Formats: sequence, C-alpha cells, structure tokens
Amino acid sequence: MIIAMSGAEQGVRRVAWRGWGRRRDLRLAYSLEGEANRLLDKEQWAAGEAALRRVVELRGRWLAADSLPVLVARHNLAMGLFVMRRHEEAAAEVLEVLPALVAAWGEEDPMPINTRLLLSVSLLRLRRFEESEEQCRLVLACHTAVDDVRVKAIRSQALALVGLGRYREATEVLEAFLREAVPVLGAGHPDVLKARILVLNQLAVLAEHEVVERECQDLLDTLDERDPQHGQVAGIRVYQLNDTGRHTEAETTAREALAHHSQLALHIGLARSLNGQARHHEALHALADAQTQPRADSAGWKVLTSSVAAQALLGLGHLDQAEAKALQAVQAAEEAGLAPTRHRALEAATTLGLVLAAQGRHIEAQQHLTRTTTAWHDHYGPHHPRTLASQAELATLQRL
Repeated sequence: MIIAMSGAEQGVRRVAWRGWGRRRDLRLAYSLEGEANRLLDKEQWAAGEAALRRVVELRGRWLAADSLPVLVARHNLAMGLFVMRRHEEAAAEVLEVLPALVAAWGEEDPMPINTRLLLSVSLLRLRRFEESEEQCRLVLACHTAVDDVRVKAIRSQALALVGLGRYREATEVLEAFLREAVPVLGAGHPDVLKARILVLNQLAVLAEHEVVERECQDLLDTLDERDPQHGQVAGIRVYQLNDTGRHTEAETTAREALAHHSQLALHIGLARSLNGQARHHEALHALADAQTQPRADSAGWKVLTSSVAAQALLGLGHLDQAEAKALQAVQAAEEAGLAPTRHRALEAATTLGLVLAAQGRHIEAQQHLTRTTTAWHDHYGPHHPRTLASQAELATLQRL
C-alpha cells in the first residue's frame, strides 16, 4: 500500500535533502581546492583548471557571490590561470572579483593586495602598461613593508614604465626602492641585485655612461663569473662600450662573457661590436648564433636582431636585403606593442631611414630621419649619442 506524504512532510524532506546536498557540495569543494593545487604543481593544467572551476561552481550554488569562500575560490581560479600564463583570462577574472574583495576586506588587507598584484603582472604580460602601472601604484600605496609583495610591485611598476618608454621614471622608482631596501635587506640580497641590474639597463639606454661603467665594474667584481647575473651585467657593459665607440673592448668583453653565458643580449652585443669594426660578415654569423637562443623568435628580441642585421647588410652594401631586415625590425616593434619612443623601436626606425638614404631615396629618408631625430631629441635629450648621430645623418641628407 502506498502511503502519501503530507505537504508539510514533503517540505521537511526537501529541506533535509537540500541541507545534505549543501554539506556534500561544500565538502567536495574543499577537497577539490587542495587537489587543484597538487595538479597545478605537477603542471597538469587542464585537470587543475577543471578542479578550480568546479570549486567556484559548487560554492556559487549555495553561497552568496560576495561571500568569503566564493571570493577565495575565484581568486584561486585567477591565480591558476596566471600560473598557466593565460593572462587575458586571469586579468578578466580579477577585474570582476577585485571590487568585492576590496568591499569585504578593505584596500590594505593582504587578500586584495595580492589579488591586485596578480592583476598588475597579468596586465604587464599583456603589454597593457598604463593599467599595470596604475595597479602597482595602488599596491605600493597600501603596502609599505619591504617584503616580497613590495619588491614584485616595484619591479612590475618599473617594467611597465619601461614599456611606456619612460626610462627616467623607471630609474627613479628603482633607485627609491634601493634606498629603502638596502638598509633592510642588505646590499647582497638577490632582490637588491636584480633592482641594481634593472637600473643599469635604464641608465645604459639613457646614455649615463660614467655611472654605468662604474656600477657595471662593481657588480662584475662582486658576482661570480658563472652566475647568470654576471652575464646580464656583462651584456649591459658591452652595450655601453659599443655606444661609446669602444668596439674592440666590447668584443673582448662579449667573448669573455659568452664563454660562461650563452645569453641573447651578449650575442647581439658581440654583433654590434663587429659592425662597429666594419666586420659585417662576422656580425651576421654572431646574429645566426643569437637565433639559436631561447626567446630569439619573440617579437621584442626580433626588433634588435633584425636592426643589427640590417646595419650589417647596409655596411656590406646589400641594400635590398638591408631594407627587408629594417622593415622586419619595424614590423616586429609594432607586433611587440612597443611604444614608438621605446629605444629599440626608434633604433629600428632610424636604421630604416639610413637604408633609404643609402638607396638614394633621399626625400623618403629625410622625412623618416626628421621624425626619428625629433623623437631621439625629445625623449632622450640633445646630448644622447643616438640624437647626435641621427642629427648628423639628417644634416648630410639636407646638404644633398
């Protein structure tokens, strides 16, 4: 015999069932959260992402969208996407969840600060430099302790400023950090050394050669020659030597460093030194070696390798090939999202102008070099070596 339940009994049963379902789902979410971390640690990306999304779904089924467990789940999902280098999705997730995190905890709580830092780095990877720099400033305004969070925020801010071609501001940010960090962390701390090297990069671009030479020598004397950072500093030193016309010294320094570090910047620096000595065939061989290095095919590095190759081909009188390489460099700068005033983007544009001049296309070359000369002057100063060289080439054209 079938016994029908009353409406009240059915309601109680539904409530009990829902209560059991809620507990089951939330326990499962807790378990999946730990499993997702283990999967991501093993680089099992698809399974890790699926687990994180399932956690968000399960918690979202029973809890309010602005509740702590749901917000934490979404933060973790963004972090997982970041680890997987899916920065577009990570940034989109954080932009959605960040206002709720700030509303729940306030700007100065570690959770919103870390989430904002994640956002700034993702935006940096996406070359959304202005947005990244703004998020870094917000992190730094709320987090004054000299620790890993502040270090990452300052480094990201400096790199965003470099991305915008604001080298002087990037240098000022890093130098301010060094003044506060050295007394706390010590001069030999890895984060301090990284900041010093990043400062040197910017000062080299700005042609602050006396400071660069002194600081490079100090770091080269301090670091073990097998340390990759030793190779980075040597690369900056090679750049500075080439920029001051000391190409033989640059070649020697590059070759000594390449004996320990096969770094892309060192290969390019060697090629520049050989071009400076009119040994253009050798420069092209050095660039062929550079192409075997990791990241050599990325657009940002292609700007440099193509520019230096165009300069070598120009020196050899292979003008059509030089034009093709110079155009490749300009195109790579656009693909990399470089601001037109970025140093390497301007070098590419200037090289193209020089090739046009050598081809006898004087009107095109003059128009081109007028633009680049103005940019060098306005953004790097009237006494910068590239400004002076560009002005000299333009003056030669104007006399024709």
